[in-house]
Amino acid sequence: MKRSFAIWTLVTLAMGIAAAWFHSTCQYALRSGWDSDIIRQWVVSRYIAARLDPWRLSLTTLENNFGKATDDNRARLRNIRLYEVHPDLDTRGIKGILPELGPPTAVFPPPGTIMLSLCIGAIPEKSVLAAWLSVNAVFTFLLLVLLVKYMINVLPQGDNIVVEISAVMASLLFLWPPLHEAFRQGQFSIVTTAILVGSLISMDRSPMWSGVLLGVALFKPSMILPFMIIPLIRKQWMSLAVASSIQVGGLLIAGLWVHESPVHLVLDWLHIAPYMFQGAYTVQE
Repeated sequence: MKRSFAIWTLVTLAMGIAAAWFHSTCQYALRSGWDSDIIRQWVVSRYIAARLDPWRLSLTTLENNFGKATDDNRARLRNIRLYEVHPDLDTRGIKGILPELGPPTAVFPPPGTIMLSLCIGAIPEKSVLAAWLSVNAVFTFLLLVLLVKYMINVLPQGDNIVVEISAVMASLLFLWPPLHEAFRQGQFSIVTTAILVGSLISMDRSPMWSGVLLGVALFKPSMILPFMIIPLIRKQWMSLAVASSIQVGGLLIAGLWVHESPVHLVLDWLHIAPYMFQGAYTVQE
């Protein structure tokens, strides 16, 4: 009894701290403005809507301001600490730049960018931060549910097992600094992780559905590519085939939409990567 009371006291204290911290995090997220990742992707979606090639515009802006990302000057590029193709960069003479938006930061691959554009492109600018905050909150809840279901399956059963695991997992999750950073910066890692976990859980039961989720999660390949070894080891060819089809289809649609060769889109995207050495997840890593 005393042990149970002590555990619940600690959990209650942790949840109280997490709630206060999370409230502060959400307030920051709503004020982050153009420093937010979701706003940068919203800008890219507006270029997609205008049928302009954001990867070519982004790469041209970077090359004009910092030089080409060749082997000789990669060390210099590493030192500039570049996080975005920001509006202060010189875009004179670059045809296609929308003055009201500035140059796009097209760091996601073409298939993923097309997916995101369909989701966020129609949202008014003033509502983007609040909308994405809600999306992150929903997917955090889904991720918590998936984690709790997994823990229930592997831990010994008890009378209050669901409540206890839910409380502990919620406390740990909301006290985890990377979660707060994802909310503060309007990042995509929460959504990607939840979709990936859903794909892995459903892989044996429904390979096709797992492949669909995996194909969608690949919009952030730097996080997902290492996990592609799992369906490969399990010989889940259906999942791999469906995921690959979604990516290839998205790439073809992107090429048709912006009137550019899919190969050139991929090459431009890869050439943007060396300018972003300091990112948490990069193609190089």
